[in-house]
Order: sequence, then C-alpha cells, then structure tokens
Amino acid sequence: MTIYEKFIQRVIRYIPERIVETTGGPLIYGLSKIISNPLENGICSIKYIEKEFPAPWGLSSGWADNLIKMNAVSNLGAGFVISKTITLHKRTGNPYPRIIRFTNGMINSMGLPNKGLAAWFHELKSSKIIPNNFIFSVKGDSLNEWKLLINKISKFTDLIELNFSCPNVTSGIMDLDKTIKILTKIRHQSPNINLFLKLSPQYSDNELIKLITVINQNKLVDGISLLNTVPVKHNYLGNPNKIGGYSGPLLFDRLTKLLSLIRNISDLDDLPIFAMGGIWSFEQAMTIWKKYRSIPFVLTSFLMGGPLIFKKWSEKFTTSKSHLS
Repeated sequence: MTIYEKFIQRVIRYIPERIVETTGGPLIYGLSKIISNPLENGICSIKYIEKEFPAPWGLSSGWADNLIKMNAVSNLGAGFVISKTITLHKRTGNPYPRIIRFTNGMINSMGLPNKGLAAWFHELKSSKIIPNNFIFSVKGDSLNEWKLLINKISKFTDLIELNFSCPNVTSGIMDLDKTIKILTKIRHQSPNINLFLKLSPQYSDNELIKLITVINQNKLVDGISLLNTVPVKHNYLGNPNKIGGYSGPLLFDRLTKLLSLIRNISDLDDLPIFAMGGIWSFEQAMTIWKKYRSIPFVLTSFLMGGPLIFKKWSEKFTTSKSHLS
C-alpha cells in the first residue's frame, strides 16, 4: 500500500466532501506541473479506432469537470481522458453526503453535478486546442436534448460518450427498444462522430448482448463503454432513496465475464470497447488490453490509489516492452 493510499484510507474519509471536491483539482493540477509527462517519448502510444493515442489506458468519466483537470490528467500519463458527464442545464447533484469511501472502493451518489452545456461550450470555444485523446461524455433527458448536446460538443471533437447509464439520477434509460430508437435518431444526425454508448450493469447479460448486437449490426455507435457503477443502498447517503453506485475491485470479475461473452461472438470480435470496473493494477489493465482488446479505464483507483497511477503504468509498460524487444 502506498503512502497516498494510507492517507486516503485513514485521513481523507474524515475531511468534509466539499473540501475534497474543491482542493483535489488544484492539487492534481499542481502535481501535473511538477511531474514530467511520462508519455512524451511516445513509447506507450497505440492506434485505436483508427486514431493515435498516447497510451492504452485512460481516466473514465466522473471527475474531470473542466479542461484544466482533463489536461492535468493527460499530463500525468492518461492516454484517454473522458470528461465528467455534461447535461443541457447546470446540475447541483444530489444532497450531501454523497460519497462513502472504504478500503479499495467507494459508493457515490453524486447525481451528475456539472456546469451545463453553455459553460462547457464557452470553455471549449475559448480553448486554443482540444487534444485528440479527450472524450466528452453527455447525457440528455429527451431526444432533443441528446441532439443539442451532441451538435454543440461535436464542433470541438469527434469523440463523444453517450451516458445512457447512471444509477444516481431519476431519469435513466433502461428500456432496450427506447434506447435503440433514440440511438437510431442520434446516429442519423451525427454520422461522422465516434459515438461510444455507456451501458448500465443493471441490464442482464442476455439483455446487454442483445442490445450490443443490435446496435453493432445497425452501426448505431462506434463502440461501447462498459460498465458503470453498480447500484447499492446505504443509509449514510443524503439522497432520499439512499441509492448510490458502488465502484471498486469487486466489479472486475463481472467486467471480464462480459468482455469474454462479447469477444466470443464473431460479429463483436473487433467492436471497440472502453472497459471500466474494478481495474486496480497494471496487470489487470494489461489483461483488458491484450486479452480482450479493450481500453482499460479507471477512476476509483485513480482517486484512491493516487494520481501517479498512470505514471507507474507507463514505467511498467516501457519495461515490459523493452524486455520483448
């Protein structure tokens, strides 16, 4: 266990959430200015979805709520960075407390707090450059909202994640037929955008395979993000229904089981996948990358294991690459 992990487990759980939320970003930004980018030499670079990326791992959606944070994580060694989910209007999220931390895992009931599309659009428009490894996550509550979000964000990127999965908001899309209908209309409007569909673990394995097969056959999306947090109940949470999303090592077996099911279907053998859920070590990340030909994404292990996780992975990746050459 690293010093950072010991600090997280023994100290940070007692610090008020609002303080952690407001200080975490500046601390990681400061660290990114001190530590040299471990991916600058290009030795970890890969080609995926016909694009070049700095490394075969990334930060999943849920933390980077502005370009400063996205750049900081990228500079610390993330090959892909997904923004915190963007909604049409600003959201304050669920009532506090909304985070429960424990050994190697957490429960969150954030409720998609974010500054909204207008503020994001202004920030993106003001930025001189949007790195090609940045992916923007969006969530609409209606077809018109989905279309507006994608239309605005796609002016700055061709990589968008569609968050059809969140256990911490009242309006989730769980109906398979409705999902397919909405995706069909979204694809018709955005034929040249790389769309990744974020799927819910609340679907059964059969439902997931059915949905993935249909959207792949009809080319409704270019890839999938698998999986979101798993809904659990905890009385400490501030939201009225006491439901939050568990993230941590216990999800890894479910993730690999689903990846195995998908890869064993011939039509889905080369489907691009952003894989997230319980990935805690470099070895697990490489299993996802090499065995299942998917990009491993982390968030909980980044927050609880320390922001240098990608730097450590790049060092191990470089070492393993040199041993093979």
